Amino acid sequence: MNKVAVVTGASKGIGAALAAALAREGYRVYDLSRSGSDRPGIRHIHCDVSEHENLAQALYTVMQEAGGIDLAVSNAGFGISGSLESATPEMIEAQININLCASAQFARLVLPEIRRRRGRLVLISSVAAYVPIPFQALYSATKAAIASLAMSLDNEVRGSGARVLAILPGDLATDFTANRIKSEESDSFYRQRVSSSVSRMEKDEQGGKTPEWAAGQIVKIALAGNPSPCTTLGAKYKLVSFLLRFFPPRALNYIISKLYG
Repeated sequence: MNKVAVVTGASKGIGAALAAALAREGYRVYDLSRSGSDRPGIRHIHCDVSEHENLAQALYTVMQEAGGIDLAVSNAGFGISGSLESATPEMIEAQININLCASAQFARLVLPEIRRRRGRLVLISSVAAYVPIPFQALYSATKAAIASLAMSLDNEVRGSGARVLAILPGDLATDFTANRIKSEESDSFYRQRVSSSVSRMEKDEQGGKTPEWAAGQIVKIALAGNPSPCTTLGAKYKLVSFLLRFFPPRALNYIISKLYG
């Protein structure tokens, strides 16, 4: 029987490319997202990951139809740019709920089955976990938390045969850039700096690799015999992540300020 994969947010971007790549590998793939449709080898189930009951019901449907889950990928997320001061309470809650809380709830719900099947749970983080980007403070914080969550969970399931992995992509040319929510800056202290910083980020993203490339890398890592619990994608970003470990916080923050501050 085909193995079963579940990917949240698989209607577009990395998620869509990953679902297609897993289908080509012979997986029976389920796309849990708010938009999308069935594709060859991919079954779409409408799901808002920020709604716990909705997420639980979607996973129940997968279990009823497929009988198990071998690979689960928490990919759904979004970004907010702008100063923290300009963010509304609702924006802050939404960023944390969708990027972090939904990943934790997804993990809680799928881990019993992942342990039973000796499978893999993959949480999509970001290089922003290592490089806290100004004017993307909430996004960076949630992605750092996701990397930490994955490494903690990998030790929690140690000995079961299951693994929990964090994947940290760098800049990718996806619709994530266009979908980023930009807060309105009312304070002139921030306005020009935010505009310059976000423009730099968007240029880097649109010059990045394709989601199909990222999906291929994620599949290789997820299916590897003994992968690292935390993997950065791309040679350039691997090097950056490695070198940053040797920088004291003052020097690191200064470098980041020159790039994005």
